Amino acid sequence: MKVLKKIAAPFIAIGRWIKETAWVQPLLIVGCVFAIIFSIPSITKAIQDATKETDIDWYAVKQLSLDGTAKGTSEVDKFLEDYNNAQNAWSDGKFDEAREAMSKYGSEDRFILFFVQSDCSGCEDTQEAFSYLSDNWDSLINNETDNNGNTIKYADFSYVSIIADEEVKDNDDYKKKNPFEYLYGNGNFYSFVYDAIDAGKTSNYYRFGTESSTIKTNLENIVTTDSASGSFSANFQTPMIVEFNLTETNKSQYIIANVFYKTVGDDVYERSEFLVDMWKRKGVFSDNGKE
Repeated sequence: MKVLKKIAAPFIAIGRWIKETAWVQPLLIVGCVFAIIFSIPSITKAIQDATKETDIDWYAVKQLSLDGTAKGTSEVDKFLEDYNNAQNAWSDGKFDEAREAMSKYGSEDRFILFFVQSDCSGCEDTQEAFSYLSDNWDSLINNETDNNGNTIKYADFSYVSIIADEEVKDNDDYKKKNPFEYLYGNGNFYSFVYDAIDAGKTSNYYRFGTESSTIKTNLENIVTTDSASGSFSANFQTPMIVEFNLTETNKSQYIIANVFYKTVGDDVYERSEFLVDMWKRKGVFSDNGKE
């Protein structure tokens, strides 16, 4: 008890001094108020950081799972099968049949497919730009009128994602190869890749944009083994952004309209404007690279 009294004595003395020195009390109250005020931003930021949706969380909302690729039964395998059927129908001029085959993946016959993975800085920038565009769709996209004063309506934004480093439940199959690697044994995947190579290299953006060499290299590397690991998937670059267009505006032989690997711009606003041009076929996405 004597030890505790000795420890407490200085604090008791300080408390008595504050109590007896009236002019100190208002200063202490003001100091406490300012301390609380100045701590609010830090507290707010900590709460926001704790609850903030990560880019992978956003992609995962519309994720096509790789679980089952070892046996060809995953959601991604089903997507590739549907894609192959749709592309064959489109090539044969059976446009409605093609649209029906892909209808579950996008609204109004137009959507984006993302290939992403965790710890990918470009994936985060891409998510921010698309998320901002989606949140401000009417003001950024549906903001034009025709000669009669009617709003020009564009297809709504929709997307699906393939997370290349998705972790699936443990089994012996995935001890040999990761789930994404198994796609290289799927003929529909190769059909998709070679279509993406051709469509990507004949798009307006490839002709007029600043990313043509990157697009060419990254697309061709998809079917090239990595020299160090001997793995195909090690050469697969993310984010890979694939635009599908099955609307009447698409006069191409492919339902893939664009393939690119970044959203161009110094900040989220410029990158979202880049995406506006893509969706409206303006700028480097137009037929002459200007309009």
